[in-house]
Order: sequence, then structure tokens, then C-alpha cells
Amino acid sequence: MSLVIASLAVYKVLQLIDSLLPKEAMPWVKILASIALSYISCFAIDTDNILVDGAAIAALSGTVHSALRLLTLSGDAAHRKSLR
Repeated sequence: MSLVIASLAVYKVLQLIDSLLPKEAMPWVKILASIALSYISCFAIDTDNILVDGAAIAALSGTVHSALRLLTLSGDAAHRKSLR
């Protein structure tokens, strides 16, 4: 459960950092920041296996980001379709 909460925290921190930047960051920068924040969160929650848990947190936060992005895009498409 702590890994899921940490992955949601990593996702939210990345979203906040992205919104505070004056222009869009390149995708590889976001990926590296996600991985770095995942391993930092492993130290914060004191996990047993830092290498595996950091990769799991990074994967979960990427999955959350992708799923929410997909829902946002499909909602935008449905809204545009209803306006026509």
C-alpha cells in the first residue's frame, strides 16, 4: 500500500513541477525526474529492497499518468463531439 501512495505522490509532485515551469519540459526529462523522485521516495518510506521498489513506484506513477491522460483526452474528444 505504501508503494501505491508513494507512486501517487510522485505523480502529483511531477504534475506540480510541470505546471510551475514556464514551458513544457521534454519527455525524457520528465521520465528521469520520475525515476529520481521514485528512488527518493523509497528512502523516505524506508523500503526493504530499494532497487525493485523504486522501479515499481516509477512504473506505477507512469501508469497513473498514462491512464489519467487517456481519460482526459477521451473526455475532451467527447466534449468536442457533443458541441458539433
